[in-house]
Parts: sequence; structure tokens; C-alpha cells
Amino acid sequence: MEMYHPWRALRAMTHVDVQWVELPDGVLALGDGETVWMDRRQRQAQRRSTIAHELEHLSAGDTGCQSPAVERRIDEVAAAKLVSLDQLAEAIVWAMSEEELALDLWVDVDVVRTRLGSLTEEERDAIDRVIAAREESL
Repeated sequence: MEMYHPWRALRAMTHVDVQWVELPDGVLALGDGETVWMDRRQRQAQRRSTIAHELEHLSAGDTGCQSPAVERRIDEVAAAKLVSLDQLAEAIVWAMSEEELALDLWVDVDVVRTRLGSLTEEERDAIDRVIAAREESL
């Protein structure tokens, strides 16, 4: 199960510069297509989650503020890249909270909520099968 590494993906985007700044409360990052300004007060998992989100904006050609619908789509794509179905299924078996899931998956809680909230029916069924198999083995 290969983990997605957004910082590695960013390194390949040589035209993009990351600046570490202090942004207004509640703003984790801003981008204009060439520069991503990241709030320096984020912890590592949140930085990983935030840069994955910003990379999706870059890939989509987005600059500046986007509509809530675009932000939601970007969040869902980034969450799916950061948290594979296999990783989620393994972690969900034992985690007692969204916070534990986030810690185990090396993302922030918002990514966990987005990933869980955007699961397809097929993905839910796959997770149910993993949980059932684990329960049978106990």
C-alpha cells in the first residue's frame, strides 16, 4: 500500500515556490498558480494535508479564491489521494475517533471527514468487508 507524498509531487513542479508566512486565522494556504503561501503555524500532518489541497488547485489551473463547490471537489480529490481505500479500511478497524484516524493516516481531521463523507457505495462495502473479516478472525 503506497502512500501518496505531496511534497515529492511538489518537488517536480519546479515553477512553484512555497513561502512560509503567517496567514490570518483560519487560512491555511493561498496560491496564485506560481506561489503557494503556507501558514507556518501548521503541524506536519496539517501541512501535508494543506499542500495536497493546493497541489490539486495547481493541477486544475485554479488561482485565487474558488467557489464552495470547487473547494469541495478539490478537498475530495486531495483526500482520496492522501488516504487510499486500503489505508482507510485498515485504520478504521481499530480507530475509536476521527482524531485517531487522522493520526494514523498522517492527515488532519478535515481530510478524514472529507474522505469518509465522499465514500462511494462500493468503497463503503469494501470497508464493511474488511471490518467483517477482522471481526471473524477474533
